Amino acid sequence: MNIKFLGAIGTVTGSSYLLETNDHKLLIDFGLYQEENADNEEMAFDPESIDIVLLTHAHIDHVGRIPYLFKKGFKGKVYCTHETYDLATIMLKDSATIQERTTEDLNEAREKAGLDSIEPLYNMEDVEISLAYFYPIAFNQQVSFENVTFEMFPAGHILGAASIQVEVLENNVKETICFSGDLGNKGNLLLDEPKFRGRCNYLVLESTYGNRLHEKIDERSEKLGNILLDIYKSNKLGIIPSFSVGRTQNLVLEIKNLLKKDQYSILKNLPIYIDSPLGLKATQIYEDNRQALKKSLKNEENLFTLSNISYIEEIKDTFSVINSENPKLVISSSGMCNGGKILFYLKELLGKDTTEIIFIGYQAENTIGRQLLEKNTSVWINKKEYPVHAKIHKINGFSAHGDQEDLLNFAKHLSNVPDIIFLTHGEEDARSQLKKELIKEGFNNILIPDKNKVFKL
Repeated sequence: MNIKFLGAIGTVTGSSYLLETNDHKLLIDFGLYQEENADNEEMAFDPESIDIVLLTHAHIDHVGRIPYLFKKGFKGKVYCTHETYDLATIMLKDSATIQERTTEDLNEAREKAGLDSIEPLYNMEDVEISLAYFYPIAFNQQVSFENVTFEMFPAGHILGAASIQVEVLENNVKETICFSGDLGNKGNLLLDEPKFRGRCNYLVLESTYGNRLHEKIDERSEKLGNILLDIYKSNKLGIIPSFSVGRTQNLVLEIKNLLKKDQYSILKNLPIYIDSPLGLKATQIYEDNRQALKKSLKNEENLFTLSNISYIEEIKDTFSVINSENPKLVISSSGMCNGGKILFYLKELLGKDTTEIIFIGYQAENTIGRQLLEKNTSVWINKKEYPVHAKIHKINGFSAHGDQEDLLNFAKHLSNVPDIIFLTHGEEDARSQLKKELIKEGFNNILIPDKNKVFKL
């Protein structure tokens, strides 16, 4: 049995792993790279040779190239949880729309330059074809594929997110590999913490926050509340770049909890706009899957609504919000500012000192979000430079990813010590620091794979 590390190596996007047995090839995730100028057409394998695909969750950096896989000849089944299927449906359709629009704009420029037109990575038809091959399964349901058996366990990251245990029987020897997927943390207001407590010979462990600890729940709440109070009292505009799936829904619950506290109750007068059509669809899917959320939320009425929250869908309404009076708070996607409606707000409002931008999630290298966090005095958006006079804030505790402590606990709660732990889905410092901490905890064989590296298991 071999494993090849195709993506999310030294970075946090483009997740993909190829597991090869004597008779079969399994692809675990096939996500989009989200860094600027990334090559999403690269494919270090023959798509027709893949037997099945297993998906950990619906974020676009894990499922975003599945339609491209079908476009290039894959003809097998795609297994995921039921909730992941629901979310992947809207995520992939949204992605296809972006691919088509972006390519259309590029082709206009290419035509003027006398160049041939190009195709989008995939289109809506490719998405519809791929979705027809999705096979949703329940958590804790064992599925066998000849000599391979796999099972999915709640990972606590977003709705439907799974850690996947794969058992392979070869030459009368059974070996088990666990793909952690993206792991949640104890600060998630919607989902319980990861539940996998089984055994595995090999563990592929994410390391996004392998070098740091999140702020405590009370600390992050107080920090957000105080920033919002300042925005309200100083008649300013707040912008929170937020991922449409998972982060936006957690943020709404956080604000609802803030308003229950006397010192923040005045914020009920702060107009809040959630400008993400994808986020609105995702919120409805969360509502429709109450049984998968924390028990305390199952019977709560109006889970994602507040009297001062408005959901925005149309572009004309986006500009109405931009031109409306302050104070106000806008929550919009994408979370890394590399696309989506957030760009309309940044173009118009980055240059104003009455704007405050609040980052509550990870910002990958070579994204606009990372450039803003690094205090760049200007950023380029759609080939135009925009000055930055806005005030920038960072709150770490809202991430849907587990921090260093959560990652260590995931490994420590396994029923055995894996023969090898592979650290992926993290920048180099995060992987290196997590390796040191794992060694302190008694895990000795920790490997940091390079991209496209093959290991014989």
